Amino acid sequence: MSLRGRVAEPLIRALFTARDTAPLAWRLDAAAAIPLTEALPVAEAVHTAVLSLAGRHFGANAIPPALSGRAEDGRPLAGPAQHGHKHVLVGSGDGRRIDRVVLWAPAGLTAEERASVATLRLRYQRRSVALAPGCGSESPAGVATATRWRSLTPYLPFNFVKPRGRNSVEGQVMRELVEFRGFPPPISVTAEPWRGSAFVLHRQGKANRAKTDAAYDVRISFDAPTTGPVALGALAHFALGSMVPLR
Repeated sequence: MSLRGRVAEPLIRALFTARDTAPLAWRLDAAAAIPLTEALPVAEAVHTAVLSLAGRHFGANAIPPALSGRAEDGRPLAGPAQHGHKHVLVGSGDGRRIDRVVLWAPAGLTAEERASVATLRLRYQRRSVALAPGCGSESPAGVATATRWRSLTPYLPFNFVKPRGRNSVEGQVMRELVEFRGFPPPISVTAEPWRGSAFVLHRQGKANRAKTDAAYDVRISFDAPTTGPVALGALAHFALGSMVPLR
Protein backbone atom coordinates (compact mmCIF):
# COMPACT_ATOMS: atom_id res chain seq x y z
CA MET A 1 0.00 0.00 0.00
CA SER A 2 1.28 3.45 -0.86
CA LEU A 3 2.11 6.01 1.82
CA ARG A 4 -0.88 8.04 0.69
CA GLY A 5 -3.11 4.98 1.13
CA ARG A 6 -1.72 4.22 4.58
CA VAL A 7 -2.40 7.81 5.68
CA ALA A 8 -5.80 8.08 4.03
CA GLU A 9 -7.26 4.82 5.36
CA PRO A 10 -7.35 5.78 9.07
CA LEU A 11 -8.63 9.22 8.13
CA ILE A 12 -11.47 7.67 6.17
CA ARG A 13 -12.27 5.33 9.06
CA ALA A 14 -12.25 8.26 11.50
CA LEU A 15 -14.58 10.27 9.29
CA PHE A 16 -16.88 7.30 8.80
CA THR A 17 -17.20 6.66 12.53
CA ALA A 18 -17.37 10.32 13.60
CA ARG A 19 -20.56 11.02 15.52
CA ASP A 20 -22.87 13.82 14.52
CA THR A 21 -25.19 15.11 17.26
CA ALA A 22 -27.43 17.06 14.87
CA PRO A 23 -31.01 15.72 15.01
CA LEU A 24 -32.66 14.00 12.06
CA ALA A 25 -36.09 15.50 11.44
CA TRP A 26 -39.16 14.78 9.33
CA ARG A 27 -42.37 16.75 8.74
CA LEU A 28 -45.74 15.03 8.97
CA ASP A 29 -48.29 15.38 6.22
CA ALA A 30 -50.69 18.07 7.42
CA ALA A 31 -53.61 15.99 6.17
CA ALA A 32 -52.69 13.25 8.64
CA ALA A 33 -52.81 15.32 11.82
CA ILE A 34 -52.14 13.38 15.02
CA PRO A 35 -52.97 14.90 18.42
CA LEU A 36 -49.97 15.88 20.55
CA THR A 37 -51.53 13.81 23.34
CA GLU A 38 -50.50 10.72 21.34
CA ALA A 39 -46.81 11.62 21.43
CA LEU A 40 -45.85 8.42 23.25
CA PRO A 41 -47.50 5.89 20.88
CA VAL A 42 -46.22 7.88 17.88
CA ALA A 43 -42.70 7.71 19.34
CA GLU A 44 -43.12 3.96 19.81
CA ALA A 45 -44.16 3.59 16.18
CA VAL A 46 -41.11 5.60 15.07
CA HIS A 47 -38.89 3.46 17.32
CA THR A 48 -40.27 0.28 15.71
CA ALA A 49 -39.68 1.68 12.21
CA VAL A 50 -36.10 2.69 13.12
CA LEU A 51 -35.30 -0.80 14.43
CA SER A 52 -36.74 -2.33 11.27
CA LEU A 53 -34.61 -0.14 8.99
CA ALA A 54 -31.47 -0.57 11.10
CA GLY A 55 -32.04 -4.32 11.30
CA ARG A 56 -32.19 -4.58 7.52
CA HIS A 57 -29.01 -2.52 7.17
CA PHE A 58 -26.83 -3.90 9.98
CA GLY A 59 -28.52 -7.23 10.69
CA ALA A 60 -31.23 -7.92 13.25
CA ASN A 61 -28.69 -8.91 15.90
CA ALA A 62 -26.19 -6.16 15.10
CA ILE A 63 -28.19 -2.93 15.44
CA PRO A 64 -25.83 -0.31 16.91
CA PRO A 65 -26.50 0.64 20.55
CA ALA A 66 -26.94 4.28 19.48
CA LEU A 67 -30.12 3.22 17.65
CA SER A 68 -31.30 0.27 19.72
CA GLY A 69 -30.54 1.50 23.23
CA ARG A 70 -29.14 -1.93 24.03
CA ALA A 71 -25.63 -3.23 24.67
CA GLU A 72 -24.10 -6.13 22.76
CA ASP A 73 -25.51 -8.60 25.30
CA GLY A 74 -29.02 -7.31 24.60
CA ARG A 75 -29.45 -5.56 27.91
CA PRO A 76 -30.60 -1.94 28.08
CA LEU A 77 -27.73 0.52 28.22
CA ALA A 78 -26.85 1.64 31.72
CA GLY A 79 -24.42 3.96 33.46
CA PRO A 80 -22.86 6.85 31.52
CA ALA A 81 -24.21 5.49 28.20
CA GLN A 82 -27.79 5.25 29.45
CA HIS A 83 -29.00 8.51 27.91
CA GLY A 84 -26.57 8.86 25.00
CA HIS A 85 -28.59 6.77 22.55
CA LYS A 86 -31.58 7.61 20.37
CA HIS A 87 -34.46 9.77 21.59
CA VAL A 88 -37.64 10.09 19.55
CA LEU A 89 -39.04 13.60 19.94
CA VAL A 90 -42.11 15.25 18.48
CA GLY A 91 -42.75 18.84 17.52
CA SER A 92 -45.93 20.87 17.50
CA GLY A 93 -46.26 24.34 16.05
CA ASP A 94 -49.71 24.91 17.53
CA GLY A 95 -49.32 22.94 20.77
CA ARG A 96 -52.16 20.62 19.76
CA ARG A 97 -51.02 18.50 16.82
CA ILE A 98 -47.81 16.67 16.02
CA ASP A 99 -46.23 18.16 12.92
CA ARG A 100 -42.65 16.87 13.24
CA VAL A 101 -40.81 13.79 14.42
CA VAL A 102 -37.15 13.92 15.37
CA LEU A 103 -34.41 11.39 16.06
CA TRP A 104 -31.71 12.71 18.34
CA ALA A 105 -28.85 10.90 20.04
CA PRO A 106 -26.97 13.07 22.58
CA ALA A 107 -23.81 11.01 21.94
CA GLY A 108 -24.29 11.36 18.19
CA LEU A 109 -24.85 9.01 15.27
CA THR A 110 -22.30 7.90 12.69
CA ALA A 111 -22.82 8.66 9.01
CA GLU A 112 -23.75 5.02 8.44
CA GLU A 113 -26.26 5.01 11.31
CA ARG A 114 -27.86 8.18 10.00
CA ALA A 115 -28.02 6.83 6.45
CA SER A 116 -29.61 3.58 7.64
CA VAL A 117 -32.72 5.41 8.91
CA ALA A 118 -32.89 8.20 6.33
CA THR A 119 -35.82 6.56 4.51
CA LEU A 120 -37.97 6.46 7.64
CA ARG A 121 -41.65 5.76 7.08
CA LEU A 122 -44.27 5.94 9.80
CA ARG A 123 -47.10 3.46 10.12
CA TYR A 124 -49.50 4.46 12.87
CA GLN A 125 -52.88 3.03 13.78
CA ARG A 126 -52.95 0.83 10.68
CA ARG A 127 -52.30 3.69 8.30
CA SER A 128 -49.23 5.15 6.66
CA VAL A 129 -48.38 8.71 7.66
CA ALA A 130 -46.40 10.57 5.00
CA LEU A 131 -43.10 12.03 6.18
CA ALA A 132 -40.87 14.55 4.43
CA PRO A 133 -37.21 14.98 5.50
CA GLY A 134 -36.36 18.22 7.27
CA CYS A 135 -38.52 20.78 9.03
CA GLY A 136 -38.86 23.48 6.41
CA SER A 137 -38.59 26.87 8.06
CA GLU A 138 -39.27 25.40 11.52
CA SER A 139 -36.59 24.27 13.95
CA PRO A 140 -36.59 20.60 14.95
CA ALA A 141 -38.45 19.83 18.15
CA GLY A 142 -36.71 21.42 21.10
CA VAL A 143 -33.58 22.27 19.11
CA ALA A 144 -33.12 25.81 20.34
CA THR A 145 -31.10 27.98 22.67
CA ALA A 146 -32.95 29.61 25.54
CA THR A 147 -32.62 30.64 29.16
CA ARG A 148 -36.08 29.46 30.18
CA TRP A 149 -37.73 26.18 29.21
CA ARG A 150 -41.21 24.71 29.68
CA SER A 151 -42.84 21.32 29.23
CA LEU A 152 -44.24 20.48 25.82
CA THR A 153 -45.17 16.97 26.93
CA PRO A 154 -45.69 15.75 30.51
CA TYR A 155 -42.72 14.92 32.71
CA LEU A 156 -42.77 11.53 34.48
CA PRO A 157 -40.37 11.22 37.44
CA PHE A 158 -37.77 8.45 37.19
CA ASN A 159 -37.91 7.63 40.90
CA PHE A 160 -40.46 7.52 43.70
CA VAL A 161 -41.46 11.08 44.55
CA LYS A 162 -40.70 12.46 48.00
CA PRO A 163 -42.05 15.75 49.36
CA ARG A 164 -38.61 17.39 49.40
CA GLY A 165 -34.94 16.82 48.71
CA ARG A 166 -33.19 14.88 45.92
CA ASN A 167 -36.26 12.79 45.13
CA SER A 168 -38.82 15.56 45.07
CA VAL A 169 -40.00 16.25 41.52
CA GLU A 170 -37.83 19.36 41.39
CA GLY A 171 -34.89 17.43 42.88
CA GLN A 172 -35.18 14.69 40.26
CA VAL A 173 -35.29 17.24 37.45
CA MET A 174 -32.22 18.95 38.90
CA ARG A 175 -30.34 15.67 39.26
CA GLU A 176 -31.13 14.55 35.76
CA LEU A 177 -30.12 17.86 34.22
CA VAL A 178 -26.76 18.04 35.97
CA GLU A 179 -25.75 14.47 36.87
CA PHE A 180 -27.19 12.53 33.92
CA ARG A 181 -27.45 15.03 31.07
CA GLY A 182 -24.49 17.35 31.60
CA PHE A 183 -26.42 20.63 31.66
CA PRO A 184 -25.25 23.50 33.85
CA PRO A 185 -27.06 23.77 37.19
CA PRO A 186 -30.33 25.66 36.66
CA ILE A 187 -31.12 28.65 38.83
CA SER A 188 -34.69 27.45 39.35
CA VAL A 189 -36.87 24.41 38.73
CA THR A 190 -40.61 24.41 39.36
CA ALA A 191 -43.05 21.54 38.86
CA GLU A 192 -46.82 21.41 39.12
CA PRO A 193 -49.26 18.58 38.43
CA TRP A 194 -50.06 18.34 34.73
CA ARG A 195 -53.37 20.07 34.08
CA GLY A 196 -53.31 20.12 30.30
CA SER A 197 -54.87 17.64 27.91
CA ALA A 198 -54.78 13.98 28.89
CA PHE A 199 -51.72 12.32 27.34
CA VAL A 200 -51.04 8.63 26.81
CA LEU A 201 -48.56 7.90 29.62
CA HIS A 202 -47.91 4.16 29.30
CA ARG A 203 -46.06 2.21 26.63
CA GLN A 204 -48.15 -0.46 24.97
CA GLY A 205 -47.51 -3.86 26.50
CA LYS A 206 -44.71 -2.53 28.72
CA ALA A 207 -44.50 -2.11 32.45
CA ASN A 208 -44.64 1.53 33.51
CA ARG A 209 -41.04 2.66 33.98
CA ALA A 210 -42.13 5.68 35.97
CA LYS A 211 -42.44 5.26 39.72
CA THR A 212 -45.72 7.11 39.78
CA ASP A 213 -48.71 7.65 37.55
CA ALA A 214 -48.53 11.38 38.23
CA ALA A 215 -47.37 13.67 35.41
CA TYR A 216 -45.93 17.14 35.84
CA ASP A 217 -45.61 20.46 34.07
CA VAL A 218 -42.02 21.66 34.56
CA ARG A 219 -40.38 25.06 34.21
CA ILE A 220 -36.58 25.44 34.17
CA SER A 221 -34.50 28.62 34.22
CA PHE A 222 -30.77 28.73 33.54
CA ASP A 223 -28.38 31.55 34.30
CA ALA A 224 -27.36 31.78 30.63
CA PRO A 225 -28.81 30.64 27.30
CA THR A 226 -28.63 26.85 27.10
CA THR A 227 -28.95 24.73 23.98
CA GLY A 228 -31.43 21.85 23.77
CA PRO A 229 -33.00 19.45 23.14
CA VAL A 230 -34.01 19.09 26.77
CA ALA A 231 -35.77 15.75 27.31
CA LEU A 232 -36.17 14.40 30.83
CA GLY A 233 -37.87 11.75 32.90
CA ALA A 234 -38.81 8.09 32.77
CA LEU A 235 -39.96 8.18 29.13
CA ALA A 236 -37.67 10.85 27.72
CA HIS A 237 -36.60 8.49 24.92
CA PHE A 238 -40.24 8.21 23.83
CA ALA A 239 -41.28 11.86 23.50
CA LEU A 240 -42.47 12.50 27.07
CA GLY A 241 -40.67 15.02 29.24
CA SER A 242 -39.78 17.10 26.15
CA MET A 243 -39.25 20.81 26.70
CA VAL A 244 -39.37 23.88 24.49
CA PRO A 245 -38.27 27.48 25.07
CA LEU A 246 -40.57 29.56 27.26
CA ARG A 247 -41.42 32.67 25.27
